[in-house]
This record gives sequence, structure tokens and C-alpha cells, in this order.
Amino acid sequence: MTSFRSRAFAKLNLSLKILAKRPDGFHDIETLMQNISLYDDISVADTGDGIVVSCDDPAVPSGEGNICHKAAKRMMDISGKKGVSIDIKKNIPSGAGLGGGSSDAAAVLNALNSLWDIGLSRDRLIEIAAELGSDVPFFIEGGRAFCTGRGEIVRKLPDESPSHYVIIKPDESVPTKWAYEEYD
Repeated sequence: MTSFRSRAFAKLNLSLKILAKRPDGFHDIETLMQNISLYDDISVADTGDGIVVSCDDPAVPSGEGNICHKAAKRMMDISGKKGVSIDIKKNIPSGAGLGGGSSDAAAVLNALNSLWDIGLSRDRLIEIAAELGSDVPFFIEGGRAFCTGRGEIVRKLPDESPSHYVIIKPDESVPTKWAYEEYD
């Protein structure tokens, strides 16, 4: 069995401007995103037998409802491979707006592209990432970027001097979908 490990880094929205609601139900946005040093550990292994997702956080779904499962399924469809196991060690808190699930999905796309030697270009990986979620494309490369559309149009920016941030996650979570639906 061959395997691949990677870190899925969180992000901050250093600025976020919500624009008009789109016909597809999403909002157009303009946001400046920056990766931060907080990360989840992702391990993928070629099993040849279906998709198994495990996570040390019981709040994270393990089946088809997990975005990493969706990412793996998409890569299996492209590559013709038959199975993968994905193990997620969570450090990024869920429901904090830090992009943990999206980052994990991008890590799975990148890992399987390498593990299975699929050879997809960065642009093709970003297209697939956009099918999975609005901010997943940002995490294909990470760093610092200005993102538009529903967040899937990523313009890479040069990294700036290291900054320090304090992240406080209250017990109450705010689901992104709910927040956008409530936005007026």
C-alpha cells in the first residue's frame, strides 16, 4: 500500500466584502485570504477498495457527507483508481470560518494527484476544487490571494512579512452557509 501525508493549513479572511446575491444562490464576494500556521494532518493511502474517511473529531462526518470523500471520489473518477483511505487529525476548529474542511479537501486533491501520478495541472486541480466548494481553490496553492466570484476565482499575491494573529473560537459555531443565507 502506498501513502502520502500532508498538512492542510487554515486561512483567515483578512478582508471580506459581500456583494450581490447570484442567481445560483451564492453571493459574489471580494476577499483577501491568507494561510496561517494552524493545520490539520492528512494521510491518504491507496487501498484499492472504496473510500474510507476517518477523523479524530467525532463532529466531522466520515461518509459521503465529508468533503474529503467527495474530493477522493472525483479523483477516483478521473484516475480509474478503486480505493483510498483518508485519515484526518483535526487541529483546525470546525465552524470557525478558518476553512478547515476546504483545506482538507484541497490537501486530498493534491495528495492523490501525486500519490496516483495523475498529472493534473494546477489549473485543472483548481477547476475540480471549485466543484467541491467556494474556497477550496484557494487551498490548492495557499499563501496569500485575492479571491472573487463566490470565492473560487483566485489571484495569487506575493507573501508579505510574517504577521501574528490571535484566534479565538467561541463554543458557538456559525455555519458559513447559514451566515450567507442570513446576510441582507
